[in-house]
Amino acid sequence: MNDDVGDASGTAPMRPPVASGQPPTGDGAHPSPAIELRGITKRFPGVVANSNVNLTVAAGSIHSLIGENGAGKSTLMKVIAGVEQPTAGQVLIDGQPVQLTSVSVAAEHGVGIIFQELNLCPNLSVLDNLFLAQELTRGGTISDGRE
Repeated sequence: MNDDVGDASGTAPMRPPVASGQPPTGDGAHPSPAIELRGITKRFPGVVANSNVNLTVAAGSIHSLIGENGAGKSTLMKVIAGVEQPTAGQVLIDGQPVQLTSVSVAAEHGVGIIFQELNLCPNLSVLDNLFLAQELTRGGTISDGRE
């Protein structure tokens, strides 16, 4: 089977998995991770939202996080975005351990999140809603980028 085109069954092409417990090699088949979670646990009073979560995300890749309500998906995303601090575990960005103590610290590391809001500003375009509160400013006023 050619890895780039799938096979006659019409199934999607399979890529070789990264061996369990071993980081990606950066050799093309296993790109180096842009973000990695190791043993992330998040406890709240009376509940463990995340327990020993490991996740590796390569730059340019797309992932989805699927689970029932209350499974800890949003909490995990909040840990990655600096909204919540993990009770245990480690976050690495570009292979370096980081402490994402706030949304602004996460943003300094290139991490952002768009929360699940259906109607942020219905009068704005999708693009304008994505960059809400991140507008270009010049001298304290919003700039359209022109001089």
